[in-house]
Amino acid sequence: MGYTQIAIINQSTAISDANGQIITNAMNMILPTFCNDWNIPAVTAVYVGLGKTSTIPLKVFLLDNADVDGALAYHDQVNDLPYGKAFAKTVLSYGGTLLYSTNPLVPTFAQAVCHEIFELLVDMYCNMWAMLPDWTTLYAYEVCDPVESNALTVNLVSTTTSKVGTKTVTTTINTKVGLSDWVLPKWFDTQAKRGPYNHNNTLTAPFTLSPYGYVIALASGNVSYIYGSKVSEEKKTLLKPELSKRGLVKNS
Repeated sequence: MGYTQIAIINQSTAISDANGQIITNAMNMILPTFCNDWNIPAVTAVYVGLGKTSTIPLKVFLLDNADVDGALAYHDQVNDLPYGKAFAKTVLSYGGTLLYSTNPLVPTFAQAVCHEIFELLVDMYCNMWAMLPDWTTLYAYEVCDPVESNALTVNLVSTTTSKVGTKTVTTTINTKVGLSDWVLPKWFDTQAKRGPYNHNNTLTAPFTLSPYGYVIALASGNVSYIYGSKVSEEKKTLLKPELSKRGLVKNS
């Protein structure tokens, strides 16, 4: 099934409608590039405010607290319908921020939402794998995991008007939003010799990782994580949902 819209549904007490709309606007600035890179139909994000619902079938929910231990966000499916979830209070509890940080290692809630939307659009049913040159190992088709913590900043420009005496004054407002980098199709191509392999053009070969990136690997029936050189022990404890959504472990 092809989707032309994805609903970003705010059910979080930590996210105002204003911030939910900002995240949605930022997504719509970068989605055309992402869809073009992955040769998928154009998708538009539609913001659904607090207390409202949507008939758009593809949904990402903005929620407060993780319903899987430690998860900042994940995507999965129920009754054959894919969906995503991102948890604002959980992101904040791990030292994150809502929209933007000058430190790329500080997670943003906007980045968590972006991460799941991108991965949802490429591998909706969490069942795609890429074969490595050893003909034994498979990597999960997760397009943001390998470049985790690579910052992608979108600058939203808006204006407001106010009265100063008899004059109308227009003020320009610049709002930065921290979103997620993503790998390109060439990253999964064992024969690719020339990049770029990710949007930020930092990786040098297929199947390589950013220092804070990771992948799910499947070999001889055994599943494991492969981590970038700087992934912390705390981060490793947060990755169980990545396995859960592929049916490799049961949610608890």
